[in-house]
Amino acid sequence: MRRSLALTLSIGGVVILGVPAAMARVNVDRTRLPVGKTTASAQRNGLWTCQSNYPSNAPGAFTTGPWFNGDGTWDLTRKASVDGAVKWPNASTTVKVTGSNRLITGNGLPTKSATGVYPIASTDDAYAYDRNPNSVKAQTMSITLPAAPKLNAAPQCVGGMVGVSLDGPLIFNSVDAGGRDAVAYELQDTCGGHPERTGAYHYHGLSACADKSKQYGWAFDGLAIWGPIDPSTGNELTNADLDECHGTTSVITIDGRKSRTYHYVANYEYPYTVGCYRATPKASGSSGGQTTGQPTAQGASTAQSQGGQGPGQGQGPGQGQGQGRPPGPGSGQESGSGPDNGSQPTPPPPPAR
Repeated sequence: MRRSLALTLSIGGVVILGVPAAMARVNVDRTRLPVGKTTASAQRNGLWTCQSNYPSNAPGAFTTGPWFNGDGTWDLTRKASVDGAVKWPNASTTVKVTGSNRLITGNGLPTKSATGVYPIASTDDAYAYDRNPNSVKAQTMSITLPAAPKLNAAPQCVGGMVGVSLDGPLIFNSVDAGGRDAVAYELQDTCGGHPERTGAYHYHGLSACADKSKQYGWAFDGLAIWGPIDPSTGNELTNADLDECHGTTSVITIDGRKSRTYHYVANYEYPYTVGCYRATPKASGSSGGQTTGQPTAQGASTAQSQGGQGPGQGQGPGQGQGQGRPPGPGSGQESGSGPDNGSQPTPPPPPAR
């Protein structure tokens, strides 16, 4: 399936991207998005990950698609997406503040949006570039974050997962297992998600199905991740408006109260969500098949997978735990390393999804 993406938001007063079309202004050219890279320190337009080495033969998307422009940019409007619209009636996510902690529980399935059909079918045009063999499965997710995080004087590197969306799925960092720009190279469904080898459905960037003018999720340091539309002006925030960690300070609503506070921004430019941590990552807990942030000495841990339910090809309990993908130049960031505790370990190469 080819993406259908409007490049203008001014369509007769229709609400597009979560704000009135007459109010919104698009500042990012979706047809010429720079292909991102990891960095060795906190830098604007870069991802500072605690992982310094990536395997050159990581499994995953095995070829570049025609949406790459050949000049270091790619075209979101031409990128293929995984077919299907699978609803998950058993999806659940709750967020509760207790004392100084914010507790997020659920099963990692999207509560308001659909997923594509996974494994990717051979009849899907996405199969020509990415043959993700994994099925979407429910997880057992319990995440504890600081409810009032404090900014540090210096930023910190991030692990393989950087947060959780309000819709339920986890948010992985912006690179695949080969260290490439995952949003550009890997194939996702129309909402921007796909499963890793244990079945955990996740995003690497901004979901196309999210409300772009509201909160997108929570980072593992407790700070909010907001959509790209500035709620006070209706204008789209670009990387030029953000700092080296992909964040800014503005008036947003947190826990029902408006306040001027620092937050990350999920937008269309690499690294898409969190480029580095501005507060100390303190997420703890686990998600079936994926850690959501119980850091170990190497920033990774494990949990037991739960079977999920859902209609559609490749969906259902006990199906498709996932084999490694065909070898290729890169892969999805599907190893599930948890958020780092501030050190910069060198974790082992991530396993095949």
